[in-house]
Amino acid sequence: MNKLTFKEIHKRALIFHKNYLLDANQGKPKEIELMRLRENFIKKFNLDYIEHDLDVKKYAIGSGDKDTFCYLIERGLLSGLGSARGGYSRKFGVYYSAQHNVFKSDRRYSNDLSIAFGIVKNDLVTIINAAYLDKIELVNSTKFWYIIKFKIYWLYNPFHDIPVFNRNHVKEIIKYYNISCSKGDIEERKALYKFKTTDIAFSKMTNREFMCFLYSSYSGLNLKEDTEIKNESKTFESRFEKPLEEFVGTYTKCVGAYKNKKICKDNRTINVRQTDFLELNKRKQSLGKFGEMLIVNDEATKLKNLGINEIVEHSSVEIGDGIGYDIKSFDKDGREIYIEVKTTKANASDHFHLSKSENNFGSSKRDRYYIYRVYCLDIIKATYKVKIYRFDEVLQLFNFEPQDYLLTLK
Repeated sequence: MNKLTFKEIHKRALIFHKNYLLDANQGKPKEIELMRLRENFIKKFNLDYIEHDLDVKKYAIGSGDKDTFCYLIERGLLSGLGSARGGYSRKFGVYYSAQHNVFKSDRRYSNDLSIAFGIVKNDLVTIINAAYLDKIELVNSTKFWYIIKFKIYWLYNPFHDIPVFNRNHVKEIIKYYNISCSKGDIEERKALYKFKTTDIAFSKMTNREFMCFLYSSYSGLNLKEDTEIKNESKTFESRFEKPLEEFVGTYTKCVGAYKNKKICKDNRTINVRQTDFLELNKRKQSLGKFGEMLIVNDEATKLKNLGINEIVEHSSVEIGDGIGYDIKSFDKDGREIYIEVKTTKANASDHFHLSKSENNFGSSKRDRYYIYRVYCLDIIKATYKVKIYRFDEVLQLFNFEPQDYLLTLK
């Protein structure tokens, strides 16, 4: 669909506002009920309660209790005030693992549950105070993931922010509507709010109503809420017969001399042809995420063995897909490295896809960008193999065009 003009967008916005948001049987009652639920939530989880009475059982998600702080904002009725779904339960800092039947904490906080939960509570207090003071920039000092910290901020201050909690969606909206702003999460959110409040059509809507419009077909965008993902301990139970920690990988170094566009050790050349990357990616998304999780675990173990006190970032989950890499880790010298993971059950490692964003990002990082090819993934035996390709070496083999490719080593 061609990009709509602002005149067309405004016309659609007014129709959407009249036919849905102002509808006596639909939009109006829902808006009133959701805001009532929000009021009840912030009264229950007020600052005094969080500081002195909130315990891990009434905070964490995953235990089956549908009245906890985390369950209410992600999966309860408050989910109608902007989606905070997607990713792992560790995005909350502390969560309940049904698989291990214990409360667990994200390593970014602390391996000690008590210490981790103390940090979580302090971060909650920081966000709520920021909301009451209308100082959204204070939110960035907390450890919560983007979707969680801004959802919490909005619940306690729904009047000066737009309830869109997917970082990539905010960027898409800004780009589509040509909103001028500086780079940065806070700057982008402020710019989106200012755009809404000063626009001739959108200013008639509440902030939540504007969010509803953005996710509707009227907006000209193609935004979709994140697919619901079960808590981390259950994410792959039905698809994979063994838990993640039982999988053991074997690594093969792919360092060879390159000459005349051939890999000398086995005389294989690289051919490049176009393919429908997006369609293929839809079919392999679950398998791909599992492969990424395997590498995240392997990289964490590597850093621990090297004595490097850094945290591996699962970037495609914590930030979002489409940034050009899946994982941010560190090499033996403590330098940041960027990893793109390609996963298959097949026994061949030399066949994978590379997107335009991956090529562009890899070209900008060259000596710090790696492709980890996970192959021979055996679900029953819980084994897999990995080959690591250095991007700066791969660049010597062929030239890229700015589009999606299927790379095949023959």
